[in-house]
Amino acid sequence: MIKIVFCSLLTSMFTSTLDLYAGDESGPGSWSVDSVGSCATRYPSNFYMTLHKPNSTAGEFNGTLYLPDGIDDYFSVTYEYTKLDGADHRVRSSAYRPFIYEYTKDAIDGQCHTAAETYPFYFPIPPGLYLFNDYIYHYKDTQLPAEGVYGTFDIYGYLNHRQERVGCMKLRISFQNNKKLV
Repeated sequence: MIKIVFCSLLTSMFTSTLDLYAGDESGPGSWSVDSVGSCATRYPSNFYMTLHKPNSTAGEFNGTLYLPDGIDDYFSVTYEYTKLDGADHRVRSSAYRPFIYEYTKDAIDGQCHTAAETYPFYFPIPPGLYLFNDYIYHYKDTQLPAEGVYGTFDIYGYLNHRQERVGCMKLRISFQNNKKLV
C-alpha cells in the first residue's frame, strides 16, 4: 500500500512543474530524481526514503512511512517548489483523496496503478508503519509527460491534517533537454 502513496506523490511532484512554471522554457526531455532527503523529524508522520542505483531511466527507492493516524478525507498535500536556476518559489496544494486517485483510477497502464496493488485503491489508509524496499520508479512511464519545464527543482512535500503539517519529504528533481545532453 505504501508504494501507491510514494508513487502518487512522486508523479504529482513531476507533473506539477508543468502547471506551476508554465511559460518557462519547456519541451521534450527526461525526468530524474537527483536526491532525496528527510525533513520528517519535526512531524508525527515520519517518512524516510533513500535513493539507490539511480540512472537515466529509473530510480530505486527504499522507504518507511509511519502514520499514527492513517490518512483520511481530512488530509491534504502541499508542495513547495524552488526552481534552482531561477530561485523562484511556488506552492501547490490539493486534498489527498482526489489527488491519489488521479494517479491510479484512470491510469490502467501507469506504474502508480500497478503500485496500488489493489484495484480500486483502498482508502482511507489505516494507521501503521509501512515499509517498501527496492521500489523501482520508471521515468518513462505513461503517467509522466514527454514534455516538461526544463530545470532542477527542490521540492518539500508536506502531508497536512486539516490545516496542520504532520509529515514531510524532500526531493530534488530535474527535467533535462535530451538534445543538450548529447
